[in-house]
Amino acid sequence: MEKRNWELMSHGIYNTRYHWNFSPEEERAAMLESRDIHKKLTGREQKGWFSPAITNTVNTFDLAAECGFSYTADLYHDDQPFPLRVKSGALLSLPYTVELNDVLSHRRGEEAEEFARQIRDYFDTVYAEGAEQGRVMCIALHPYWVGQPHRIRAVRAALEYVLSHSGVWLARGSEIVDWFNANHLPASESHLAGREAANGGIRTLQHSPGKRTSRTGDGPRALPLPQADGCPALRVARRRAHRADRYTDGGPLGALTAR
Repeated sequence: MEKRNWELMSHGIYNTRYHWNFSPEEERAAMLESRDIHKKLTGREQKGWFSPAITNTVNTFDLAAECGFSYTADLYHDDQPFPLRVKSGALLSLPYTVELNDVLSHRRGEEAEEFARQIRDYFDTVYAEGAEQGRVMCIALHPYWVGQPHRIRAVRAALEYVLSHSGVWLARGSEIVDWFNANHLPASESHLAGREAANGGIRTLQHSPGKRTSRTGDGPRALPLPQADGCPALRVARRRAHRADRYTDGGPLGALTAR
């Protein structure tokens, strides 16, 4: 992985030692231990945090920012990044997925061909949407399942299908963070501050008008972000309703009713 210049995000020290009942001191210690191991092995600072088995606590994001992480994958409700409000420092949420996740395929008894089909179908949808606004497509892979000889070829073919399309950016987490911070964060923070003032000090989490990224052959391409009101869950509900409207005959009201 080092030779391929992969980015190593922390998924905790032990994936069987859940953090749900950790005190802030215990959770902080786990994060700092992970960063220390990463620094000793690679000589670099670790950028991303992802709680073991997604067992984040109410303190996770504050502690991750405090410990020096720049992004977290503990939230998987959206397919666009956004800044999190933390007590100190800064932290960005990068989308994770429990949909395109081979662990779920394993639990459902599905095989690699079905998982590969899901990857292609998911990509076709977000690629079409990416013509207007950027998307992050996360595919969660675990070697004990996807790495089996009878599965790897189907999944590899699906990944080659994704990368065969123009404008696809195969990015590390920190690259997405750097691009977002340089091109979108100032507008996002300004918009959030305005929303907070308009709501009497209550800050709603949402995107602001700004830029997102894809990649063309000559580097990143900025894509417009829509403005969306309300909380992330409502924003995602609206987006999925619009998708349902696009691919069905039910119309917006039918999509919302079906949801």
